[in-house]
Amino acid sequence: MVQAAYDCLVNVKFTMPYWRMPEKTAAEFTADGFFISGDLGKIDAEGYVHIVGRDKDLVISGGYNIYPKEVEGEIDQIEGVVESAVIGVPHPDFGEGGNGHRRAQARREHR
Repeated sequence: MVQAAYDCLVNVKFTMPYWRMPEKTAAEFTADGFFISGDLGKIDAEGYVHIVGRDKDLVISGGYNIYPKEVEGEIDQIEGVVESAVIGVPHPDFGEGGNGHRRAQARREHR
């Protein structure tokens, strides 16, 4: 595996600038429109990306400090959830918002 590096994301949702915060927009986006997620990733020999941690472990949304690890801990306790990830994404009114992702167990068919 290669050394950890920033994992950058691009999506039409992420291309909107921060509301009235041009300095934050400039800091969080690359010049060519990629959103810098703050996740640290590695690429293995087969080209798969593995998220290994975060550069920043705090999402500030509307003045509230949200710690993704705490939210992930709650999501992970839900039956059928194998693992989860919560990331901060730009929000036009709150600066950032949380976006949760989860991987669930495969369902088995009963016969």
